[in-house]
Amino acid sequence: MCLHHHFHTPNTTTTYTSLSFCHYSYYLKVFMETCISRYRLKKIEAGTAVGAIGAQSIGEPGTQMTLKTFHFAGVASMNITQGVPRINEIINGSKRTSTPIISAELDCDDNENSARVVKGRIEKTVLGQVAKSLKIVMTSRKAAIVIALDMRTIQDANLCINADTVKESILQTPRLKLKQQNITVLDVRKLEIVPPVDKSKIHFVLHNLKKVLPMVIVKGIKTVERAVIAEKDREKNKVNVNEEVKKKFWLLVEGLVV
Repeated sequence: MCLHHHFHTPNTTTTYTSLSFCHYSYYLKVFMETCISRYRLKKIEAGTAVGAIGAQSIGEPGTQMTLKTFHFAGVASMNITQGVPRINEIINGSKRTSTPIISAELDCDDNENSARVVKGRIEKTVLGQVAKSLKIVMTSRKAAIVIALDMRTIQDANLCINADTVKESILQTPRLKLKQQNITVLDVRKLEIVPPVDKSKIHFVLHNLKKVLPMVIVKGIKTVERAVIAEKDREKNKVNVNEEVKKKFWLLVEGLVV
């Protein structure tokens, strides 16, 4: 049976023959058979290593992916592992991710200064970040390293750091091998370190100390690389349209808190 379309004009009648129904059914049959055969080819047996097959499937396009920057609330940015490195961690089942991030709620979440204080206590701060100068001083009587702290930077960051706390941090660093009598606090922002070594080795020891001291952790948790203050979504905090909404903050901590 064939389908015909008839178009009538005032003078003549023209008949156009379309694709016959038998041809249509033939193409439909071929299409369905192709779909079924491809479906059967894609079926896999139980126990097939689908993980390796999936890894092969994303291997080539995965080479085009890179580390991306993830932005939080427009306040600051924090790099998180994405793309190929993250796929590596997932496939290998890594127990420790490269950039673990913790979202921390604050008790006083409507006070930015309180958030900065908490940030300063959690985020790792090293001596090199808060030292104004670190100089080797040599006289006829002694050879020492004098550390001067940048108190303005410390105050701006809401860090409770002074010469006494820095002294304690240095004493708690085993690799320096310094004792109480080797460190003298000159004032609230300055301290002096006299290493206990022979005069023949004093130059080497002083330069080695000057290189290592900036990496001494003076505040925060050593496993927390960074903490970011982010502002909460205002829309979620609204109670009344006419009521003024206070800013609320929370912390995003990069690292492991142990």
